[in-house]
Amino acid sequence: MTNTYLAVDPEFAWDEKLCGDHRAFDRKSNRRATAAHRISAAAVLEFTAGDHGEVSAGAVSSWNQHQWGDEQAVVAELFNYLSQHQNLPVLTFGGLGKDIPVLVLAAIAYEMPLPFQLRDQLGRNGLHQYARTAHCRTI
Repeated sequence: MTNTYLAVDPEFAWDEKLCGDHRAFDRKSNRRATAAHRISAAAVLEFTAGDHGEVSAGAVSSWNQHQWGDEQAVVAELFNYLSQHQNLPVLTFGGLGKDIPVLVLAAIAYEMPLPFQLRDQLGRNGLHQYARTAHCRTI
């Protein structure tokens, strides 16, 4: 049996205003704080893993602020792509530690619904509090 996945790789840029806003309620906040980052680009690699360890790469899609204009457009394109492939699970390198929280914060900021793969579903080990926050705002 082969399984197909989407590897999502968002890229971030530190935002001085977000950092200042975050410091207003957390004096210890610094440039590395998740809340102080904006999404500058994103890429998705579709790949398939077989039963015997073989991996084959599929389509690669990417979006960046230079090409699409701003963070909102990049996030919208990424979420649209994921929504069109909602039957495929998503993998990220930064996972719940960085990638997912920044994506959820962007969804909240731009009032965008999260793609199916990023939502916390009952009966599934999902994204817990991060996804619930954004998902509740979209209902």
